[in-house]
Amino acid sequence: MATKNDLKNYDLDSSNLTCDICNSSDILETKQGYVCRSCGIVLEMQKLEYHRPYIVERVHHEILSTTKIGSRQERLGSPNSYRLEKLNQVQKIKSNNEQMNQIAKIEISSILASLDISSRIKESIYKIYLKIRKGLHSGTKFRNPQKLIPLVIYYYLKLNNIPLDEERLLEISKITKKEYNSFKPQILNFLPDYNKRNRRKFILNRIIGIIEHYKLNMSFYDESKIILSKLWDGIKNTKDDVITGLIASIVTLCHYKDKITVNSICSFLNIRMSTVQSQVKERIFNRYQIPGFKSLVRSSDILEKVIAKLCNIDKNMDVNTNKKNLLDKDDEIIPTTDMIQIELGTTIPIFNPSNNSKYYILAVKDEIIIEPTFISIKLPVEKESKKLENQYSTKAHNHIELEFMKYHNEKGPPVFSLL
Repeated sequence: MATKNDLKNYDLDSSNLTCDICNSSDILETKQGYVCRSCGIVLEMQKLEYHRPYIVERVHHEILSTTKIGSRQERLGSPNSYRLEKLNQVQKIKSNNEQMNQIAKIEISSILASLDISSRIKESIYKIYLKIRKGLHSGTKFRNPQKLIPLVIYYYLKLNNIPLDEERLLEISKITKKEYNSFKPQILNFLPDYNKRNRRKFILNRIIGIIEHYKLNMSFYDESKIILSKLWDGIKNTKDDVITGLIASIVTLCHYKDKITVNSICSFLNIRMSTVQSQVKERIFNRYQIPGFKSLVRSSDILEKVIAKLCNIDKNMDVNTNKKNLLDKDDEIIPTTDMIQIELGTTIPIFNPSNNSKYYILAVKDEIIIEPTFISIKLPVEKESKKLENQYSTKAHNHIELEFMKYHNEKGPPVFSLL
């Protein structure tokens, strides 16, 4: 029994202790506590000091952490080493990449939870993040996980046709809208499959979200699918959410006025009603040269007839109007075709005696296919010099060369290819 007069150090017998991890009985008593020699785990049993009088409270040694301390060789070679605390600090040191990766995982989980999206895609987003971050130059501010992760999540969800509220993403992220928009195009260099994604499927998924939110029937989806397929070539250069709002608004104005409004659709998609109105005017009324457009709502009766004629959708429409019926059954909506000549620059040509021809470039464009077709025409001209006429046969220049080129890129600098 320890008394005030006779203080002794009564050490606990550690021979009957075993490690909970590896079941080893080789337990070492140190100043930090009981440590397993085999795996380095600090046991939960606390080391007590009984050398003090009972009038004083017992003192417990605080366990540093439940992690491994040093290596196995260091633990076996220094059973009572004063360096164990230092080794523990060194053990906790992580490289900068490890710290950034840990921050990235936390940021991904936080954003997905805020957007109410399943965490099952967390690992896939993390792999894309590592790939993009590795390709960015050191010192770039967008290597910061808090700035890069929102963009990676945006493109991953769009690539996999998962609906996304972009305004909400910016609200919960630690990146400004200016930084977000400036770095957006650069991410595409690391995602070559993004331009090949199925945009129609994403738009239809967004329409399904509208149907579920406002509890509409599936005929809304069927009509949207038909209209989207018919108008796709003329509207595909617009943003996905704008296309979704355009299609959903057309279906609403035609057959669902009593159940939903265009303004509510625009609020759901975070777009402006004026954007949808300008799209209807430009993509439908102006393209098919249909007069009488006043506003999105006041011209809904004409829009209903146009869509019925274009997409063969008949809902037994009963529209009373005193205006001339612009769309009778025998009428056809035929878009116009324009052809213009492209004037070349005024640069002085370099005369080549072997190339005695004239060149013309024409651009042909109709109202359905937005991208024009370019025609390059090479015509022979008469020789002005007898010397040249003797040197080159006229048969070589008595033919017309035509080249057809198509503009493919929807965004960025023009890229042409031969058809």
